[in-house]
Amino acid sequence: MVNWISELQPTEWPEGVIENMDPKILTAAVDLRTESGVAMTPSPIFEGHVRKIGNSRHSINNGKRLSDATDFFVKSDVSSIYKVIQAIHRIHEITGWGIYFDTKPSVMFHIDCRPNILNWIRVSKEYIYAVNDPSMYYAELSKQLENLRR
Repeated sequence: MVNWISELQPTEWPEGVIENMDPKILTAAVDLRTESGVAMTPSPIFEGHVRKIGNSRHSINNGKRLSDATDFFVKSDVSSIYKVIQAIHRIHEITGWGIYFDTKPSVMFHIDCRPNILNWIRVSKEYIYAVNDPSMYYAELSKQLENLRR
């Protein structure tokens, strides 16, 4: 059972999504909102939370599993992004996370409860994984955060 808070309610997700999602990721999203203090807006796109088929953590594999991933938007400023990143590290259920700097209306985070740790950023539709090239990952993350200051 998810202990919803006034700042994040199930009605903010697209219709039909919540019943196809693992309560663990919903609890993690609520915890992230509480820990970070940053306003989060779940993606209005159904597939940002649940996909019928595929290899994504969003996939329910034709109803054989629940999605353990969700996407949400935050204000595109350095402070908000930093607070969310710091809070992610304190929520042990969140093992996969990505920051999408090429989304509208603002920066988007993906979080999930995968069995292994993985984090990435996406810039201009290109994924950069920390595990593959840490120096490139952190250099690009720094560059993107600096761009938000302008």
